[in-house]
Amino acid sequence: QNVLGEEEGKLIFEACFNQYLDQDEYFKLIDEGEVFDLNEGQIRDAIKNLSSEMRSQNLSLSDKEISLKKAIGLFKEIFPKAVDGDLMDQRLQQALDDWKVCGLKPTEKNNSKEPFEEMTDYCRYGAKKLIWKEWLNIAGFKTAVGDQKFYDPVAAAAADFHSHSTFHVRYEAFITKIYDIAFNITQAYQEKKISLGVLDFVDMELRFLKLLDRPSVRSRIKEQFKLIMVDEFQDTSPIQLAIFIKLSQVADIVTGKQVEYRDWE
Repeated sequence: QNVLGEEEGKLIFEACFNQYLDQDEYFKLIDEGEVFDLNEGQIRDAIKNLSSEMRSQNLSLSDKEISLKKAIGLFKEIFPKAVDGDLMDQRLQQALDDWKVCGLKPTEKNNSKEPFEEMTDYCRYGAKKLIWKEWLNIAGFKTAVGDQKFYDPVAAAAADFHSHSTFHVRYEAFITKIYDIAFNITQAYQEKKISLGVLDFVDMELRFLKLLDRPSVRSRIKEQFKLIMVDEFQDTSPIQLAIFIKLSQVADIVTGKQVEYRDWE
């Protein structure tokens, strides 16, 4: 079997990425990302990075579900607790309606005219049709100093959009979709390597980990190595940690600069 170079591995993974994703499904994902102010490049990077982590950690389907559950739990921990979205829509709609009749007259200056036109568009759409990045934009609305007091009530009504129940539901669904796609692409990548008869670095780590279960291999290592030193231990992956734990049963292991080499002379 041949060992893949880093660039070769990237090319094969990119091919799997493009082949796995159904175009209609992918465009739906991009559209949903747009709602959260994420562009296509950011979404692709998120999927690729997550897939890379899944490979380096050798996640099974059940492991993936545990990781997804933790990710959603972290989302709920960081963001405010979900509240009734209908009430939030009504509150923002009322603020928009009040703004329409507030009597504001914009000047020709850009910092007065452009915000007025933008808010006019939001009023025309209505609160229920606004996407989340528009709620975020309204919450941070800045305009001419003399006009700001007319916009502040609308901004206040949109400020806690992260509490919106529909935002929570759709964002959790979005996270779940990203996880599912990343896992399926990871599986496709593994199957592609098998069909080509090639290995990458993670594959070699996994095979070495399995070899360490063989008494003959463990005995040979014990005969040849008294000390194993690990540098940059903070960057250790779960697979590498499992390797270190097994190696520590047959030889002494130290990390980083815990000891000087002369201590072992």
